[in-house]
Amino acid sequence: MARLGDGLQQFLQSLGEQGAQAAKSRRVAEVHVRWRMATEAVYGPSAPLILDHTNAVYIMRPDKANDPAAARVPQGKTLLVVYCDDAMVRSDLDARQEMLKMHLNRQGEHVEAFSIKPARFDMKARHPFREDAQRATAAFSRSAAKPLIDHDAAERLRQQAQTVENKRLRESILNALDASEQPPTSKNGKSAL
Repeated sequence: MARLGDGLQQFLQSLGEQGAQAAKSRRVAEVHVRWRMATEAVYGPSAPLILDHTNAVYIMRPDKANDPAAARVPQGKTLLVVYCDDAMVRSDLDARQEMLKMHLNRQGEHVEAFSIKPARFDMKARHPFREDAQRATAAFSRSAAKPLIDHDAAERLRQQAQTVENKRLRESILNALDASEQPPTSKNGKSAL
Protein backbone atom coordinates (compact mmCIF):
# COMPACT_ATOMS: atom_id res chain seq x y z
CA MET A 1 0.00 0.00 0.00
CA ALA A 2 1.38 3.42 -0.97
CA ARG A 3 1.89 6.00 1.74
CA LEU A 4 -0.05 9.24 1.65
CA GLY A 5 3.18 11.23 2.07
CA ASP A 6 4.66 9.60 -1.06
CA GLY A 7 1.58 10.49 -3.10
CA LEU A 8 1.65 14.05 -1.83
CA GLN A 9 5.35 14.30 -2.68
CA GLN A 10 4.69 13.10 -6.26
CA PHE A 11 1.84 15.59 -6.63
CA LEU A 12 4.03 18.47 -5.44
CA GLN A 13 6.82 17.46 -7.82
CA SER A 14 4.34 17.47 -10.71
CA LEU A 15 3.65 21.15 -10.03
CA GLY A 16 7.20 22.13 -11.02
CA GLU A 17 8.90 25.05 -9.28
CA GLN A 18 5.82 25.96 -7.24
CA GLY A 19 5.61 22.35 -6.15
CA ALA A 20 9.25 22.36 -5.08
CA GLN A 21 8.66 25.43 -2.91
CA ALA A 22 5.47 23.88 -1.51
CA ALA A 23 7.34 20.64 -0.75
CA LYS A 24 10.05 22.62 1.02
CA SER A 25 7.48 24.53 3.07
CA ARG A 26 5.70 21.30 3.94
CA ARG A 27 8.97 19.74 5.11
CA VAL A 28 9.79 22.78 7.27
CA ALA A 29 6.35 22.59 8.90
CA GLU A 30 6.74 18.84 9.39
CA VAL A 31 10.14 19.29 11.08
CA HIS A 32 8.74 22.04 13.34
CA VAL A 33 5.79 19.88 14.39
CA ARG A 34 8.03 16.90 15.11
CA TRP A 35 10.48 19.03 17.10
CA ARG A 36 7.62 20.57 19.10
CA MET A 37 6.14 17.13 19.84
CA ALA A 38 9.50 15.67 20.89
CA THR A 39 10.26 18.71 23.07
CA GLU A 40 6.86 18.55 24.76
CA ALA A 41 7.29 14.82 25.40
CA VAL A 42 10.73 15.26 26.97
CA TYR A 43 10.27 18.56 28.82
CA GLY A 44 6.58 18.45 29.75
CA PRO A 45 5.43 21.78 31.21
CA SER A 46 8.89 23.31 30.66
CA ALA A 47 8.69 22.83 26.88
CA PRO A 48 7.57 26.44 26.18
CA LEU A 49 10.86 27.70 27.64
CA ILE A 50 12.89 25.44 25.36
CA LEU A 51 10.76 26.29 22.32
CA ASP A 52 10.99 30.02 23.08
CA HIS A 53 14.80 29.88 22.90
CA THR A 54 14.91 27.66 19.81
CA ASN A 55 15.83 29.82 16.82
CA ALA A 56 15.97 27.15 14.11
CA VAL A 57 15.66 23.39 13.69
CA TYR A 58 16.95 21.47 10.69
CA ILE A 59 16.74 17.76 10.00
CA MET A 60 18.92 17.01 6.99
CA ARG A 61 20.88 14.38 5.18
CA PRO A 62 24.59 14.43 6.04
CA ASP A 63 25.62 15.27 2.46
CA LYS A 64 23.59 18.52 2.68
CA ALA A 65 24.97 19.55 6.08
CA ASN A 66 27.95 21.81 6.60
CA ASP A 67 28.63 20.37 10.04
CA PRO A 68 31.45 18.24 11.47
CA ALA A 69 28.84 15.96 13.10
CA ALA A 70 27.67 14.93 9.61
CA ALA A 71 30.71 12.66 9.21
CA ARG A 72 29.36 10.36 11.94
CA VAL A 73 25.97 9.88 10.26
CA PRO A 74 25.52 6.57 8.40
CA GLN A 75 23.75 6.33 5.05
CA GLY A 76 19.97 6.62 5.31
CA LYS A 77 20.03 8.46 8.64
CA THR A 78 19.71 12.18 9.26
CA LEU A 79 21.40 14.92 11.25
CA LEU A 80 19.44 17.18 13.59
CA VAL A 81 20.82 20.72 13.91
CA VAL A 82 19.28 23.02 16.52
CA TYR A 83 20.16 26.69 16.95
CA CYS A 84 19.43 28.23 20.38
CA ASP A 85 20.04 31.73 21.71
CA ASP A 86 20.47 30.69 25.35
CA ALA A 87 23.47 28.79 26.73
CA MET A 88 21.45 27.13 29.51
CA VAL A 89 18.94 25.79 26.99
CA ARG A 90 21.77 24.50 24.77
CA SER A 91 23.31 22.76 27.76
CA ASP A 92 20.02 21.14 28.74
CA LEU A 93 19.33 20.05 25.15
CA ASP A 94 22.77 18.48 25.08
CA ALA A 95 22.01 16.57 28.28
CA ARG A 96 18.68 15.29 26.93
CA GLN A 97 19.61 14.76 23.29
CA GLU A 98 19.21 10.97 23.42
CA MET A 99 15.66 11.33 24.75
CA LEU A 100 14.84 13.83 22.01
CA LYS A 101 16.32 11.54 19.34
CA MET A 102 14.28 8.64 20.73
CA HIS A 103 11.04 10.64 20.46
CA LEU A 104 11.92 11.80 16.94
CA ASN A 105 12.64 8.18 15.95
CA ARG A 106 9.20 7.19 17.25
CA GLN A 107 7.73 9.82 14.91
CA GLY A 108 9.53 8.27 11.94
CA GLU A 109 12.42 10.74 11.79
CA HIS A 110 15.55 8.56 12.09
CA VAL A 111 18.02 11.02 13.59
CA GLU A 112 21.51 9.64 14.13
CA ALA A 113 23.45 12.73 15.21
CA PHE A 114 22.41 15.82 17.14
CA SER A 115 24.23 19.13 16.73
CA ILE A 116 23.40 22.08 19.00
CA LYS A 117 24.71 25.47 17.94
CA PRO A 118 24.48 29.00 19.29
CA ALA A 119 22.29 31.38 17.32
CA ARG A 120 24.29 34.25 15.88
CA PHE A 121 23.67 37.49 14.02
CA ASP A 122 20.25 37.58 12.33
CA MET A 123 19.53 34.01 13.47
CA LYS A 124 18.86 35.41 16.97
CA ALA A 125 15.85 37.31 15.64
CA ARG A 126 14.15 34.11 14.47
CA HIS A 127 11.67 32.56 16.87
CA PRO A 128 9.53 30.04 15.00
CA PHE A 129 8.01 28.69 18.22
CA ARG A 130 7.63 31.91 20.22
CA GLU A 131 3.91 32.37 19.59
CA ASP A 132 3.24 28.80 20.73
CA ALA A 133 5.38 29.32 23.83
CA GLN A 134 3.58 32.56 24.72
CA ARG A 135 0.18 30.89 24.31
CA ALA A 136 1.23 27.98 26.52
CA THR A 137 2.68 30.31 29.17
CA ALA A 138 -0.50 32.41 29.21
CA ALA A 139 -2.68 29.30 29.55
CA PHE A 140 -0.47 28.02 32.36
CA SER A 141 -0.58 31.32 34.26
CA ARG A 142 -4.39 31.46 33.95
CA SER A 143 -4.73 27.95 35.35
CA ALA A 144 -2.14 28.62 38.08
CA ALA A 145 -4.12 31.58 39.46
CA LYS A 146 -7.04 29.36 40.45
CA PRO A 147 -7.28 28.13 44.05
CA LEU A 148 -6.28 24.52 44.57
CA ILE A 149 -9.69 23.62 46.02
CA ASP A 150 -13.10 25.25 45.62
CA HIS A 151 -14.91 26.86 48.56
CA ASP A 152 -17.70 24.24 48.88
CA ALA A 153 -15.29 21.31 49.02
CA ALA A 154 -13.14 23.14 51.57
CA GLU A 155 -16.20 23.80 53.74
CA ARG A 156 -17.16 20.10 53.71
CA LEU A 157 -13.61 19.14 54.64
CA ARG A 158 -13.59 21.73 57.46
CA GLN A 159 -16.70 20.16 58.95
CA GLN A 160 -15.09 16.73 58.78
CA ALA A 161 -11.86 18.08 60.29
CA GLN A 162 -13.79 19.35 63.34
CA THR A 163 -14.39 15.71 64.30
CA VAL A 164 -10.64 14.99 64.57
CA GLU A 165 -9.80 14.53 68.27
CA ASN A 166 -6.10 15.43 68.14
CA LYS A 167 -5.98 19.24 68.43
CA ARG A 168 -2.61 19.63 66.69
CA LEU A 169 -3.67 17.45 63.75
CA ARG A 170 -7.03 19.26 63.46
CA GLU A 171 -5.30 22.68 63.35
CA SER A 172 -2.84 21.43 60.72
CA ILE A 173 -5.69 20.20 58.53
CA LEU A 174 -7.56 23.49 58.90
CA ASN A 175 -4.41 25.51 58.09
CA ALA A 176 -3.84 23.36 55.00
CA LEU A 177 -7.43 23.93 53.88
CA ASP A 178 -7.05 27.69 54.33
CA ALA A 179 -3.85 27.66 52.29
CA SER A 180 -5.39 25.55 49.53
CA GLU A 181 -8.13 28.12 48.96
CA GLN A 182 -5.55 30.83 48.20
CA PRO A 183 -3.73 31.11 44.86
CA PRO A 184 -0.04 30.26 45.32
CA THR A 185 2.12 33.30 46.13
CA SER A 186 5.71 33.87 47.09
CA LYS A 187 6.98 35.82 50.10
CA ASN A 188 7.13 39.10 48.16
CA GLY A 189 3.48 38.82 47.10
CA LYS A 190 4.18 37.89 43.49
CA SER A 191 3.17 34.63 41.92
CA ALA A 192 5.30 31.71 43.08
CA LEU A 193 5.39 30.46 39.49
